[in-house]
Amino acid sequence: MDTLFPPKRRLAVAGALLGLATLALVAAASGPKLASQLALGVGAIAAGVVLATRRPTKRPFTLAERLSVVQRVGLSPRTGAALLEVDGQRFLVVHGDGFATVHPTQSPTLVSPRAGSTP
Repeated sequence: MDTLFPPKRRLAVAGALLGLATLALVAAASGPKLASQLALGVGAIAAGVVLATRRPTKRPFTLAERLSVVQRVGLSPRTGAALLEVDGQRFLVVHGDGFATVHPTQSPTLVSPRAGSTP
C-alpha cells in the first residue's frame, strides 16, 4: 500500500484538502479570522513537512543482553566448561553427556599494592 500512496504523496493530498477547506472558510470569514486560519494552515503544513522529512534515529533503542557467554572451553570430547554472565552475575557451568552443574562465581576484588612495593 505504501507504493500506491507514498508518504510524500499523502502529504501533498492532505495539504490540498487543507487548502480547499481553508478556501471554503475564507469565503465567509472576516479579516482577523482569515489571518488566524491562514496561520493555522501554514503551521499545519510546516509540521507535516517536518514530520515527513524527519530521518529515523541512527540507532534504535535496544535492551542490554541478559545472558552472554563470556568464555567456553572444551575439557574433553564430551565435556566442557563455560563462563556465563546473567544479569551482571557470572556463573561457571560444567556440562557433558547427561549432566550440567552451575557454580556461582565470586565477584573479583580489587587489591591495592602495598606502599613501597614496585610493580
